[in-house]
Amino acid sequence: MLRFYKIFLAINVAILALKYILLKYFLSFKSFIAFAESEIKSIEESLSVYQIVNISNRIFKVFKINSCLIKSMVLKELLSNRGFESRLIIGIKNDEEKFESHCWLEIQNNLYTHNMDISKFKVISKI
Repeated sequence: MLRFYKIFLAINVAILALKYILLKYFLSFKSFIAFAESEIKSIEESLSVYQIVNISNRIFKVFKINSCLIKSMVLKELLSNRGFESRLIIGIKNDEEKFESHCWLEIQNNLYTHNMDISKFKVISKI
């Protein structure tokens, strides 16, 4: 039964990520969030944080979704709808004349960084 829910979650993550990519060009962010919330409610709510993150990562790889912002926002919404609190963190670094930005999630006092070393990033916002 758990395997069915994992497959169901994987399909919903993929659909949500693709819809976000398409809709971000046509709808305001506020409209997208309302749309995403209605879509995510259909996903099984008994999965753990670890399972949701793990399944989401596999789907992001399959669909070649590399944007840390898209990954973080999709995952934040999935977790939020299941009652898990998370914070979206935005950081910057200016190393060797190269400016970089990155965003990641803090979930239950653990950092979900999309496999990036964030030790040199300065946090500029927590949402």
